[in-house]
Amino acid sequence: MDLPVYQATAPSIPHIARRNTEHVARLEDDSGRAWATLRVRSNAHSSHQMPSFIGGDSVNGLIDLDLIKEDVIKGIEVSLLGETVPSDSQGVPAGCDKFLDLHTTVWTSTMNSLPTSSSGTIRNGKLLGQISWPFSFTLPATVTVGRSKETREYPLPPSFMENVGQLCIQYEILVHIRRGKLRPDHKFSMSFAYVPLAQPGPPSLLRQLAYQGRTPLPGLGGDRDGWISLPNTTILGTIFTVRPVSATAVLSLALPLCYTRGTSIPCILSLTCSDPQALDLISSQTAPRVYLQRSAKFPMHTAVNREEMAVWWPRQAARIDDQVRILEGEIALPNNLKPTCSFKNFSIEYSVVMRPFEAIAFNPASPSNETLLSHTVEIVTAYSTGPRPISYRPSFAPPSYHSRV
Repeated sequence: MDLPVYQATAPSIPHIARRNTEHVARLEDDSGRAWATLRVRSNAHSSHQMPSFIGGDSVNGLIDLDLIKEDVIKGIEVSLLGETVPSDSQGVPAGCDKFLDLHTTVWTSTMNSLPTSSSGTIRNGKLLGQISWPFSFTLPATVTVGRSKETREYPLPPSFMENVGQLCIQYEILVHIRRGKLRPDHKFSMSFAYVPLAQPGPPSLLRQLAYQGRTPLPGLGGDRDGWISLPNTTILGTIFTVRPVSATAVLSLALPLCYTRGTSIPCILSLTCSDPQALDLISSQTAPRVYLQRSAKFPMHTAVNREEMAVWWPRQAARIDDQVRILEGEIALPNNLKPTCSFKNFSIEYSVVMRPFEAIAFNPASPSNETLLSHTVEIVTAYSTGPRPISYRPSFAPPSYHSRV
């Protein structure tokens, strides 16, 4: 059978449609009339949301002035800034550390002409009427931080503003209108969200063929290049409070260990036990506790969140004998997951974690919060080349749910 050949293409971005939403920030006079306006277009769903950009985007906008009387303005500068903002234990900001500073000057008093699209005028260095200046920045893929010879290059980090730690990563567009001596300058800004663009490597050819034909995923024996089996995990406990049970669980994850948010992590769970009754209990669809865990590491502490639980169902034609059960499953990845990143003394990391099983009449020997198995995975924002992954969860499978601890 000939396998499909897929040509490399530019990364395909899920759930970030190419929109053209306008966002506006205004500078008003004492009467409430806007005399300076910043206009930016982004990928956000609506103008009520924060502007949103992805890796490689250009940030395009306009600076509009509406002057009802002649005014002297020495210069107008536009800056695109990225900053890390630490806070104390009470969440109070404590300064900022700028890691990105792009700037352009759209107007100085030495210029003797205005953009042809403007209806305003300039006379004796004074501006009057409605004037618009365009600007454009290209978001870099990487930034270099540090001083002197101790510098390091990092991928441009994603925006991060959560109440789980003492650090946020924020971006903004800042407009600086310079008036000159004896007159105060004016500044106003617009914050925006940034999402880096990264994609996983392609899955195995057999998995691509399954996605393309919407056929069942090949298992461990049928696609040895498509899975990694993690170390054996011993499941200990008792059933009916008196009978000891020992089972072996082998969790397998789809390769590569890099997954696009908005898709899922395919899993296979093999369970072996010499007690058929105990095996029936721990192989029920709701017994295995496998989930995605996020660790956000800050300068002073680490915040660990349990994100999404795996959903399980019996794998068709997979019953080998009375001592073995095989479950197929997947971990759904929400569209809004923060991607894996590392920036200076901050990082977001993910792992697939197994904890003691929970089943009727089964009492695990380990505490419910004990980690039996953990394996690092990566979460990215763009699809791999080739056919897009699909969900195989049947309608009778229990629903997935989001939970944080």
